[in-house]
Amino acid sequence: MEVEDSDEPLKCVICGSEEPCQHLVASIDRSFLDCYGGEFCEREYEFRDLVQQTLIAHVKSGAKPVWKVQEINQMWEWGSTNYDKENDYLEMDSNAFYRLVVELLVDEGAIEHPGQVIDDWGPRFTSAMTLLFAEDSKKVVQSALKAFQGALADVS
Repeated sequence: MEVEDSDEPLKCVICGSEEPCQHLVASIDRSFLDCYGGEFCEREYEFRDLVQQTLIAHVKSGAKPVWKVQEINQMWEWGSTNYDKENDYLEMDSNAFYRLVVELLVDEGAIEHPGQVIDDWGPRFTSAMTLLFAEDSKKVVQSALKAFQGALADVS
């Protein structure tokens, strides 16, 4: 990974380490929609499970919910039309999911690495990356999970 148009190596914005450290909240690939490291990635399943359970409950109830958070509405629109009743599985809009997660993590104190961070694996395999750091990555992720729960409950 590198900061585009820079000769500087990537460093933790908290401690300056060039190696992965305890301050890494998340390393999110915004091009291929995946998480590659940090405290959030260790707990991503909790966030995804929360969305799955909430949206599936609304699908089963026949409700037509509207959330105050646009990304949740986008996940609902995609998921409710891509619900596999036989396997009780709802496909999620990962783009909306990661946009909301990054927003919540930043709202809870994560600091985004400055500059355009890319992971260059060659032609057609370059990814735009979001790197988030915090003094206490566990606390930031736990707070973001609570905020995520609140956003999912804020429905009309």
